[in-house]
Amino acid sequence: MTKHSNWKKRPGSFDALHAEHLFHGVGRWEVPALLPQPPDLAVPADIKPYAYRQKIRTRRPVLLHFHTDDYRFEALWNEYRRSLHSVARPAIWAACSPDFSLWGRYPFAMQLWNTYRNRWLGRYWQEAGVTVIPSVNWSSVLSYDFCFDGIPPGQIVTLRTFASATTGERQNFMLGYKTMVERLQPRLILWFGHVPEDENVESDGVEKIVFPVGHVSYRDRPATLREEES
Repeated sequence: MTKHSNWKKRPGSFDALHAEHLFHGVGRWEVPALLPQPPDLAVPADIKPYAYRQKIRTRRPVLLHFHTDDYRFEALWNEYRRSLHSVARPAIWAACSPDFSLWGRYPFAMQLWNTYRNRWLGRYWQEAGVTVIPSVNWSSVLSYDFCFDGIPPGQIVTLRTFASATTGERQNFMLGYKTMVERLQPRLILWFGHVPEDENVESDGVEKIVFPVGHVSYRDRPATLREEES
């Protein structure tokens, strides 16, 4: 056995950073840029969390979302080639980019890395023909330097909020939300979780469809923000 014989086959973790697939990056940190959605894109009647992917037995188009615990979809990154079939299926109308967490207690580098992975997987799926809905996330003001990068303006986006947030967390969220709307100018927000009662949300002119956390489908009755207020 020669000293080079082990390199006849690459070890499984040889390219753990996926450096063999680098996409055009934008902003100071070169976050991978997503491709724009078709201008006539419309949300289907079925929206299901990633955990239900194996139970999809319908010909109706389905949107797959990742507003759940990170560990449930970590394999999408670790085994990105093998896991592509989870989203690149005929029944999957579109997939949200994986919502890796950006908690304020995380080190800055970790938040940047999770944003990078969010966009990288979204772009990788787009290259494979999957329609992608960007998942938007932010933490403190410091995260604004990268957390909105890679998302074209005027898209359908998705986000998640928590009803149990403290006053400081709510204020921090609203500052980020206002910044997000100004920078991305989304044409529709798929909103999972509690919607804050705030004038910046109620009068920003952005259409919203609201879902409870853990939502599986809204085929029977889509709940828009306007319907909740009436």
